[in-house]
Amino acid sequence: LAATCCLTLGKSHCAAIHTEGDLQLMSLYERGTVPEERQVAQMLHEIPHHVRITKVSDPKTFEPTKEVFALRQLSLQQAEDLARSIKAVIDGHDRF
Repeated sequence: LAATCCLTLGKSHCAAIHTEGDLQLMSLYERGTVPEERQVAQMLHEIPHHVRITKVSDPKTFEPTKEVFALRQLSLQQAEDLARSIKAVIDGHDRF
């Protein structure tokens, strides 16, 4: 559900922000001319969001008292990698 919401937000963000109201450009997004992964990556890159920051040496260890969330801006490469993982979850592939 979270992955599907992220994809929907990415598509909405790109259609609203990157077309500047141009209906022809908006239709390119709606028809799928711009790959969904790319739309999600663009949103993840442009909009800072909260991520989990671990205060333990092993990031796979979950200790609720050692977890904090901080605002972070992803690089374009990080955003593309995360977008690929999100799309893989939606498509039913294990990518983690």
